[in-house]
Amino acid sequence: MSKKCENWVVYWSQDDFWKDSQLWKINSKLFYQCASHFIEFKKSDCVLDIGCGAGYTETLLAPLVKSVCAVDVARQFVDICAKRCSDYGNVKVGQLSEDDYTNLEDCQGPFSVILCVSVV
Repeated sequence: MSKKCENWVVYWSQDDFWKDSQLWKINSKLFYQCASHFIEFKKSDCVLDIGCGAGYTETLLAPLVKSVCAVDVARQFVDICAKRCSDYGNVKVGQLSEDDYTNLEDCQGPFSVILCVSVV
């Protein structure tokens, strides 16, 4: 299990079981199944996913929408997400600053759908 951390930025940046966990995939599928009852993802949608994690949600959404901007504070998950989404030309992956992770200026909108799932 994970060591005690002083904050969640440090927690998500450590190299632990989350990096290879299949829980990401299960959570993304469950989220999509539930969200699709309330959000009709359209080919014209531009999606911002704050806290993209391993990128499983992006692989579900990319074929359905115009674009996905996936951001995370943890470098390891930005790298995993970028690799997982490399075949999708409409997915842009970026890292949020650890010192100013609420600054979304580099995320080029506008966005028609903003997701922030299982972040805290």
